[in-house]
Amino acid sequence: MSQEAARYLKRSLSSDFKALPHSQVNGFLGEHLPDNLEYYSKAGWNGWTGDALSSYNRHDSAHFLLPQDYCKAYGAITIVVFSHGKAVSEDITFLPQIGQALFNILGQY
Repeated sequence: MSQEAARYLKRSLSSDFKALPHSQVNGFLGEHLPDNLEYYSKAGWNGWTGDALSSYNRHDSAHFLLPQDYCKAYGAITIVVFSHGKAVSEDITFLPQIGQALFNILGQY
């Protein structure tokens, strides 16, 4: 990841940052991750746009560095999740569950 891109994509996982309405953490992959991770993401959501193919999406791409004492097998993880459909675009729980499950699985190695 280039340093310039990283500057724009770095997100805090602190409760203060998560409290911001457009932090792109709550409702996305980083919501349940520990606040001490170095975390970068770009998330998106949209409802009806007037075009069935480009409406009702929720997606996130995240890159985070795992603490060495947590997971010796991996140093950094990048994950991208795209979804499409009205129900899933309005569901603010599935991306945080995926992020938390991935983090928990990686902690087993």
